[in-house]
Amino acid sequence: MSFPPIAVFGHKRPEHLRAALEAIRESERFLKQELPLYIFCDAASKPGQEEGVAQTRAVAHSFGRGTVIERERNYGFRNITEGISQLCNTYGRAIIIEDDVLISPDFLPFMCDALEKYENDHRVFMASGFIHFGSQPPEPQTFFLSAPFIWGWATWKRAWDHFDWECPGWEEFMKDKKQRYRYDCLGSMPFSKGLYKTLTGKWKAWGPRWMYANFKANALTLFPYRSLVWNCGCGGGTHGDAARDFDPGLSEREFYIHGTMKREDFQKARLPADFHFPKRVQENKRGMRSLAITFLQERLRKEKKKRLRLYAKLLYQKCALPFTKAS
Repeated sequence: MSFPPIAVFGHKRPEHLRAALEAIRESERFLKQELPLYIFCDAASKPGQEEGVAQTRAVAHSFGRGTVIERERNYGFRNITEGISQLCNTYGRAIIIEDDVLISPDFLPFMCDALEKYENDHRVFMASGFIHFGSQPPEPQTFFLSAPFIWGWATWKRAWDHFDWECPGWEEFMKDKKQRYRYDCLGSMPFSKGLYKTLTGKWKAWGPRWMYANFKANALTLFPYRSLVWNCGCGGGTHGDAARDFDPGLSEREFYIHGTMKREDFQKARLPADFHFPKRVQENKRGMRSLAITFLQERLRKEKKKRLRLYAKLLYQKCALPFTKAS
């Protein structure tokens, strides 16, 4: 078994990167193997970021191992996508961890096993270490969904080659309500609106493009029964409040992401030692409906408009859940 490389991405949050790298070190100890490590550090995008960028790069170098790539100019989200392309082209696969992702000790073993097992199965595009709190199906320890979540994940070159910044065919896709319903996780979360905003220049992002590539290929993502990732960047980053990027406690949380869990819960293994992969490569339909319920409950908690419609959607999904088979 050859071990995949880890791509870590940082910009201007030194404490977040430090915590992410320490979590990687602990996971490598659990795996009993150091993996090839690449830390991609972006440059400042505007005045005032230079100090944070310099401190972040200092953290990367102080880690003591791995290759640090310092961008000479600001790449933005291409720091991530080009970094993934670089490692996939060199190694054929990669594990991707952004600076606001804290992994559990068994995250890397899970990713290495998944990359090995599904390397030649073109139905599977990625393995994710994150699952929304309360949305996993009740039975299997691991399962497949068509929703690709990118908070701690891994992929292969054969899958990443489908990524396209232009997203060909997206305009026709936006006109197809049935396709958008599936893309939006059974109509529960307006991901298609995010894709539209991204491709019309209203929103800078790369995730919707990757989600679109997965959707168009009818691809599947492998998920663990319990989340192996603590996201410590909620509320900050490019699309959030920049003031939260300097929180040394890394404690900002969302219930539908973290639930009742604490950061300390991710400092020990999250899966049983004898966990197993799904018997068949197919989407877990109960899991998809459970995820839709989680999303609708979160939207009802936050949104003040169209609440009657959201209640109706939630009621439908809850009523349909008992009658939905996993396969």
